[in-house]
Amino acid sequence: IRGEQLAPQAPITSYLVISFSNMMATTCQYEALRYVSFPTQTLGKTAKMIPVMIWGALLSKKKYTMNDYIIVGSVTMGT
Repeated sequence: IRGEQLAPQAPITSYLVISFSNMMATTCQYEALRYVSFPTQTLGKTAKMIPVMIWGALLSKKKYTMNDYIIVGSVTMGT
Protein backbone atom coordinates (compact mmCIF):
# COMPACT_ATOMS: atom_id res chain seq x y z
CA ILE A 1 0.00 0.00 0.00
CA ARG A 2 3.01 2.28 0.16
CA GLY A 3 2.78 5.10 -2.29
CA GLU A 4 -0.81 4.29 -3.22
CA GLN A 5 -3.50 6.84 -2.66
CA LEU A 6 -6.50 5.68 -0.69
CA ALA A 7 -9.43 7.21 -2.50
CA PRO A 8 -13.04 6.27 -1.89
CA GLN A 9 -14.36 3.85 -4.48
CA ALA A 10 -18.06 4.55 -3.93
CA PRO A 11 -19.70 7.82 -4.96
CA ILE A 12 -20.07 10.43 -2.23
CA THR A 13 -23.86 10.08 -2.35
CA SER A 14 -23.53 6.53 -1.03
CA TYR A 15 -21.66 7.83 1.99
CA LEU A 16 -24.27 10.52 2.55
CA VAL A 17 -27.11 7.98 2.53
CA ILE A 18 -25.32 5.72 5.01
CA SER A 19 -24.41 8.66 7.26
CA PHE A 20 -27.95 9.99 7.26
CA SER A 21 -29.35 6.54 7.99
CA ASN A 22 -26.96 6.09 10.92
CA MET A 23 -27.81 9.54 12.29
CA MET A 24 -31.56 8.84 12.11
CA ALA A 25 -31.16 5.43 13.75
CA THR A 26 -29.24 6.98 16.64
CA THR A 27 -31.85 9.73 17.04
CA CYS A 28 -34.70 7.20 17.08
CA GLN A 29 -32.83 5.02 19.56
CA TYR A 30 -32.40 7.87 22.03
CA GLU A 31 -36.01 8.98 21.59
CA ALA A 32 -37.26 5.45 22.28
CA LEU A 33 -35.05 5.14 25.36
CA ARG A 34 -36.73 8.19 26.91
CA TYR A 35 -39.69 5.95 27.74
CA VAL A 36 -37.65 3.16 29.34
CA SER A 37 -36.40 3.35 32.91
CA PHE A 38 -32.67 3.52 33.52
CA PRO A 39 -32.44 0.10 35.25
CA THR A 40 -34.21 -1.50 32.27
CA GLN A 41 -31.85 0.25 29.86
CA THR A 42 -28.85 -0.96 31.82
CA LEU A 43 -30.14 -4.53 31.95
CA GLY A 44 -30.76 -4.47 28.20
CA LYS A 45 -27.27 -3.19 27.50
CA THR A 46 -25.60 -5.81 29.69
CA ALA A 47 -27.65 -8.59 28.11
CA LYS A 48 -26.23 -7.71 24.67
CA MET A 49 -23.24 -9.96 25.39
CA ILE A 50 -25.43 -13.07 25.27
CA PRO A 51 -26.50 -12.82 21.60
CA VAL A 52 -22.98 -11.68 20.66
CA MET A 53 -21.57 -14.88 22.14
CA ILE A 54 -24.28 -16.99 20.50
CA TRP A 55 -23.64 -15.46 17.07
CA GLY A 56 -19.90 -15.77 17.59
CA ALA A 57 -20.24 -19.46 18.36
CA LEU A 58 -22.71 -20.18 15.55
CA LEU A 59 -21.40 -18.02 12.72
CA SER A 60 -17.71 -17.63 13.47
CA LYS A 61 -17.23 -20.99 15.18
CA LYS A 62 -15.63 -19.11 18.08
CA LYS A 63 -14.87 -21.15 21.16
CA TYR A 64 -15.53 -19.59 24.55
CA THR A 65 -14.08 -20.76 27.85
CA MET A 66 -16.16 -21.50 30.92
CA ASN A 67 -14.69 -18.34 32.43
CA ASP A 68 -16.20 -16.30 29.55
CA TYR A 69 -19.64 -17.77 30.22
CA ILE A 70 -19.33 -17.08 33.95
CA ILE A 71 -18.33 -13.45 33.30
CA VAL A 72 -21.21 -12.88 30.86
CA GLY A 73 -23.68 -14.47 33.27
CA SER A 74 -22.39 -12.39 36.16
CA VAL A 75 -22.51 -9.13 34.23
CA THR A 76 -25.99 -9.87 32.91
CA MET A 77 -27.33 -10.74 36.37
CA GLY A 78 -25.65 -7.69 37.86
CA THR A 79 -23.39 -9.51 40.29
